[in-house]
Amino acid sequence: MHNQRGSIIIFSLMILTVTLTMALALVNVLIPKLRLANVATNAAVALYAADSGSELCLYEARQLGAGDSPLTRPIMANGSDFVIVRLPAEQVITNNCIVLGSASFTFRATGRFSGTSRALEVSQ
Repeated sequence: MHNQRGSIIIFSLMILTVTLTMALALVNVLIPKLRLANVATNAAVALYAADSGSELCLYEARQLGAGDSPLTRPIMANGSDFVIVRLPAEQVITNNCIVLGSASFTFRATGRFSGTSRALEVSQ
């Protein structure tokens, strides 16, 4: 009986080591997957911001005339924003899409959120 003293401590340390190793392996697998899910979410939000910008620009170009004032730009509650560029001139027209007129035009709306950007190109 005296020669088994302390064996429970060694056994407990072995179980603790195995459990810790398994937990660290699980964390190494899950962290990249969580980051990937976050990137996908940011990309979707940026795409929705680009869509909002393109819809606003289309409305202004089709419905408002040269003498009208441009619409107030929305403030996105989630912190995303958009930039609208007239193509092929690369002229930034975010604050006034009325300049496109109702004739044929092309523009690119780029949505941005948390370091991620997505763009939509619209032609009429």
